[in-house]
Amino acid sequence: MISVVIPTMWRSEVTMCLLERYNDCEFVDEILVINNNKADTPYELNRFDKVRMIGADGNMYVNPSWNLGVAEARNEIVAISNDDILFHPSDLFSFVMSVGDFGAIGMSGLNFHEAASEIGIESGCNIGSGWGCLMFVKKSSWVNIPEGIKIWFGDNWIARTCERSGKGIYKMRSNSLIETNMSTTSRSFNDVIQNDIIEWGKL
Repeated sequence: MISVVIPTMWRSEVTMCLLERYNDCEFVDEILVINNNKADTPYELNRFDKVRMIGADGNMYVNPSWNLGVAEARNEIVAISNDDILFHPSDLFSFVMSVGDFGAIGMSGLNFHEAASEIGIESGCNIGSGWGCLMFVKKSSWVNIPEGIKIWFGDNWIARTCERSGKGIYKMRSNSLIETNMSTTSRSFNDVIQNDIIEWGKL
């Protein structure tokens, strides 16, 4: 089974529909919602039996939220999901469970333009745009993202640590179009992103 980690500030109009699809997916055991904006939490969340809310005192930002979510996940395979994507997860999640050993699997940028005829993965490649919108990682090989980077470069860190440990890095082609209004939330935190650029350069 798979644990889903999804940080949110409830700014995307598709988040509730995405949670419903994860909740209905037979390969999802739990959905860990990292609630970075308690004031706007939808009351309808109680209809999702797989959702487990993890509240923060304020906005933790996305990379610390990923660290927290993976630490709290009860399954070995963890899906780290943006809250502003929309797709049908069952086939993808079933495929990931059949892959066996891997370091991290992210999305091919092609998935945001058209669906593939069948699911497939490509190894040994640069992660590219969109890779971090939906990633699958192994809890046992997770290396926490450094505290200095809050929003950007978390996916780069995951790819780097997998490469250093000899774990495979993959891009996945989906048979479901992944719709997104990319960076719905993060684009409003330019000052934090500028700091991330500086901090990433030190790593």
